[in-house]
Amino acid sequence: MPVFLQDSHTDLPVSAKRTLGRQFEHYHYLSQLIEKLDNEIAADAKNNDVAGRLMTIPRVGPITASQLAADASNAKGYGNARQFAASLGLVPRQHSTGGRPTLLGISK
Repeated sequence: MPVFLQDSHTDLPVSAKRTLGRQFEHYHYLSQLIEKLDNEIAADAKNNDVAGRLMTIPRVGPITASQLAADASNAKGYGNARQFAASLGLVPRQHSTGGRPTLLGISK
């Protein structure tokens, strides 16, 4: 429990301290779980040949590399590169007026 909740000089009611203490404990538990899962994903990505090569690209980390490796392993399921990009959410932003669509830059 944080020190400010243990301090007897705070004006917080006991029930608020108890609730905040539980929330802090839950936050701490989730933080540890996320760290553990991040470490597992990083270890799996290092052991995966495709993900390892993807991580050599600047700004591509283990999570992105793992996701791309999982999607790219079934590349024959896509008709072309545009369909693969759309499956990742990389689609052009649209602006339509008067029934005429205009495609803008990539949304992500």
